[in-house]
Amino acid sequence: MSGYTITKKKRFDLSSFLIMTSIILVLSCLIVPFVAIYTYQDIFINNVPAWFFTTPKYNYFIFAGALTWFSILIILFVIYRNHVMMSDKKLRILPFLLLAIPGCIVIVLSLNNYFYLNDEGIHTRSMADFSVKTYKWEDVTEAKQLQIIRDGVMFEGDMVFTFKDGESFNLPVTKEVQLNKRRIYTALREFNIEVQRIQPGQ
Repeated sequence: MSGYTITKKKRFDLSSFLIMTSIILVLSCLIVPFVAIYTYQDIFINNVPAWFFTTPKYNYFIFAGALTWFSILIILFVIYRNHVMMSDKKLRILPFLLLAIPGCIVIVLSLNNYFYLNDEGIHTRSMADFSVKTYKWEDVTEAKQLQIIRDGVMFEGDMVFTFKDGESFNLPVTKEVQLNKRRIYTALREFNIEVQRIQPGQ
């Protein structure tokens, strides 16, 4: 007579799974924003002739903030779910799904937040824009390079452009902008615009 052992199937622990998911979301903030934004923009947007194509640095923090928001919602849902199970009340998921919507919107907007430069001018789409806005070199009336002094050390801040319609645009001096400074200066000189180096407030 052969012996055998009956093992009880381990029950799936949803709370532990959700907590682990929440931890993974927080840890992913260090990598996912960079990979997701770069990959999405490279595949779906970066198909235009440009000197360079980039996204503002703060965009990665916004994306990471949305992931953190999802993580917080998951933890709150676990606490709420455990409370409901102990009090034998009806579990309501809809409020948490509704609270997750702003995070989804922020992620979509951050994926479409970028700017690029080419021979025509500056093309930008912020999180508040529904389409790309173009600032042409020929419309520039004034260009300034902000010089920031911090702890006795001077470094370059934003480039500020003023246009014929009175509107202004601050171009953050990213690595890509630094590498293309000569092109920017050349494009402006074609319309007799020289870049002024000033300190903020002048």
